[in-house]
Amino acid sequence: RTAIRVQIRGADYSRIDVFLDPQSLRVRGLIERVRSGGAERMVAFDDFRKINGCYIPFSRQVSIGGELIYEMEASCRINLDAGLSLFEPPQELLKQSQ
Repeated sequence: RTAIRVQIRGADYSRIDVFLDPQSLRVRGLIERVRSGGAERMVAFDDFRKINGCYIPFSRQVSIGGELIYEMEASCRINLDAGLSLFEPPQELLKQSQ
């Protein structure tokens, strides 16, 4: 597919390539490359889907030195009927921090 590529370069040959749809300018893919200890780590995000107005990548591949480390396909559900208590720390942790 045709895409606009925007490249952001950082130190040590690190870079991010963002691939945009030419008509909508919506992100189609993103590849992050970081050099650490000589080996290049690459994370590729793909399959962006609109969820509640936000585009979220549903596919991610991670490789180091050109070798695939893992591949992940995701699913997402936002704003489930989760109560606020789900985000409160357990009482045991609160007592330990006092």
